[in-house]
Amino acid sequence: MKTKQKNKKKEPKVLWIAATPDRYEFPICVCDSQKDLAERLGTTVSNISHLAERKRRSNRSKYYVYKVRNV
Repeated sequence: MKTKQKNKKKEPKVLWIAATPDRYEFPICVCDSQKDLAERLGTTVSNISHLAERKRRSNRSKYYVYKVRNV
């Protein structure tokens, strides 16, 4: 006898994290997409992707952006 599985939400494969720029790097915001992170931080999606690629902090708001894969 086969049981039907309910449609489960797919887990995100990528997380976008904004962290403090000190040595502890505490997470400020964790989102499933670049767009959500940009909206919460008040910046653009292109700025988020640029910071994540270069692994630099933002001069205006002082945070690091990381892209975490295979969560």
